[in-house]
Parts: sequence; C-alpha cells; structure tokens
Amino acid sequence: SFAVPASAAASVTAAETAVALLSCLDALNERRSAGVLAVGGEKPKPKEADAAAAGTVSTLAGKVAVGEPEVIKRHVTPYDGWGLGGIDHVVFKADDRIVIVGVKLYGSRGGSAGKTWICEGTNSAGDKMVEQEFKLEPCLDGKTQEVLFDEPFIAEPDVKYNWSEQTTTGGSGWYGGGGGAAVMTITSEFGVSIEFSQTTDPANNGTSPNNGRCPELLVLPMSAFRSKKVADEDDEVAAPAHVSLPRVVLPPFVGSL
Repeated sequence: SFAVPASAAASVTAAETAVALLSCLDALNERRSAGVLAVGGEKPKPKEADAAAAGTVSTLAGKVAVGEPEVIKRHVTPYDGWGLGGIDHVVFKADDRIVIVGVKLYGSRGGSAGKTWICEGTNSAGDKMVEQEFKLEPCLDGKTQEVLFDEPFIAEPDVKYNWSEQTTTGGSGWYGGGGGAAVMTITSEFGVSIEFSQTTDPANNGTSPNNGRCPELLVLPMSAFRSKKVADEDDEVAAPAHVSLPRVVLPPFVGSL
C-alpha cells in the first residue's frame, strides 16, 4: 500500500499526489538504469563499454564518431615536380585497431583528379578495403587536401595494408620528403603506433616511406565511435540528470505535506 498525508487545505487530492510521486520515482529509476543518474554513492554507469579494447567491434554500422580525426603525417617538407598519371603506393600497419575515415593528398598547381584506395597486404592485389574518387583544387603552396571516404573502414592490429593513389589528370604535382628511410613509425595522440614501409607492388610510381605521394592518413581510435542513440544522449546529458516534477506537484501541495 502507499499512503500520502495531505492537509484539508491541499489543492490536489491524495490520489493525485501519490500518482505524482510515483511518476517521479519511475523517472528517476529509468534514468538510473540508463546510466545517466547517480544515486547515493553510486557512480554513473558508462554509456557504452569500450568493446574495441576487448576486440569485439568489427563494424561501424549505426555508429557515429565523437571528435575530430587525427592527421598522421609522414612527410616534413612539400616539393613540386612529381610526375603524375602512374600509381603510387605505400604500406602501413597499426599496433591496435583504428578507424581510417579518409586521407589527405597532394594536389598540383593546375588542380587534379583521380582515385585512392586501400588493399589488405603489401601490394594492390589484395582485398580492397575502401576506394574513393577525388577532385582537388589548384594548389600553389604544397598543402595537402582532405579526401573523406564515403564509408570509413577498420584497420585491424598488426595487419599490413597497401595504400594506393592514382592521379588521372597527368602533368606534375606536389610530393613530400623527409619521411623514414626504410620503415618509419608515428605514434598517434591516442597512443596507437602506425608504421609505414615500402610497397611490394611492381607498378609503384616511386613513392617510398622517405618521399613521394600518399602523405597523410585521417584516423580515429575505436573508442571515438558510439551508437547514434548514445551519442545523442551524450549531447543532451552532460551531467547527472535533474528531473523536473510533474505539473500536478504545485507549491500548495508541497506545503501540505
């Protein structure tokens, strides 16, 4: 049974008061179950377990990224005069699972177009993971330009991938120098090390870990991805929830208890 004391002067009935209190309790319990409300000494539940750390995440379906991708930059200085039209390749691997959302490419003074793709293995004969066409604006200073993939892909730990780029407009364009001599390793801000090495593709246009094309990867850790529902809730709730009382709980009622 549930009894609520109320004075004779109360503007709401005891039954309405009971319903209001029960509604509040239901709302609080719902928020607690969802992990957005701490009760007593409890800590709020995490929104989503980091399944990537457990090695269980294999798809990005229904997920959205939280935060900006990090640029993994393997060159120090841009130069002009790289012959375009052929296919340039470089191999990379990471020591933990990462999400590659796109790349940044060198353009040319007159603008350029082409496609870039990533295959599993050390040449372009492996399974294709992702492919993206691009069109770059004219560039006079050698700055790289962003090319986002329509569908990001998950690079598995310690698996080698061959990144390829082909510019179909011909002529010459920008390239980078100052990378690693044979193998170079870059550690991301989120602690994952990414190693670049020489492709085994016989059709390589000259790119190596030290110089050439294929300059920058755009990456995120798996922990940056959340289900869309959870991400939306995170936007709405930045702190333990404040639950508003139902409309029937008015000041006259509070004074009647």
